[in-house]
Amino acid sequence: MKKQLSALFLAAAVSGVGACGTPPVASAAIDGSASTAVPHAASDSTTLMVRGTIGQYDESTRVLSLSTSSGTVQFPVPPVARIRLDGHTVAASELCNLHGYPAAVRYSESSGTRTVESVHVLEKAKG
Repeated sequence: MKKQLSALFLAAAVSGVGACGTPPVASAAIDGSASTAVPHAASDSTTLMVRGTIGQYDESTRVLSLSTSSGTVQFPVPPVARIRLDGHTVAASELCNLHGYPAAVRYSESSGTRTVESVHVLEKAKG
């Protein structure tokens, strides 16, 4: 029986048929030299997150001030930013009423410019 299985595997290897009846993968596809994938453009932006307490939100300039352990950080909030309060979507104008609430701001920074992706505001601790 072992001789028959060995002969079968040897025949499959010589004929170029894989275990599932598919041809073996060419080595060029494995090492990537024949890849057809489109290379991704190099990006110099980095996604970051900072946690703190909402200081104020200026609705006219759409700038959010967040107090952190290392000082106050200001973020311009674009209209497309996702803003959530305790898991529920809210309008950016609602940030005016959330002074003192803990928040996490996720943003990307490229060439010194911050772009806010989302603001997650948590309920104040009761007590």
